[in-house]
Amino acid sequence: LPYERRQRVQIVTVRSASEIFLHTAATKRDALAKHAELQDVYLKEEAPPIVWTTHVGELYVSNVKGAYCRVKLLRRTNDAVVVELIDTGAVRDLPVNSEFRVLLPTLRYKPTCIGPCRLAGE
Repeated sequence: LPYERRQRVQIVTVRSASEIFLHTAATKRDALAKHAELQDVYLKEEAPPIVWTTHVGELYVSNVKGAYCRVKLLRRTNDAVVVELIDTGAVRDLPVNSEFRVLLPTLRYKPTCIGPCRLAGE
């Protein structure tokens, strides 16, 4: 018989049937702690500097809906900068004049959610 282990999960983001991002109780606790640490670092007056030249594929920190988030720049359009929120898998359009800051080496840890996962049938 195959080994079976059940785990409660919270769905964080669904981009498609093959791109689902999840939290367990442990990853949720870790995510909240790391999110608080990120806010502490970037809300200070001596926060890491703003990056004036950004590059597609690079990692940054940006203010998304009032909170600092680790983001990966996916592409630019005339109207927006499209980013992936590293810790949730969500994709967001930010205004072209959004502020991007240096992502400190100490904050370059793996994503705090599990994914992408995919649906599987029997």
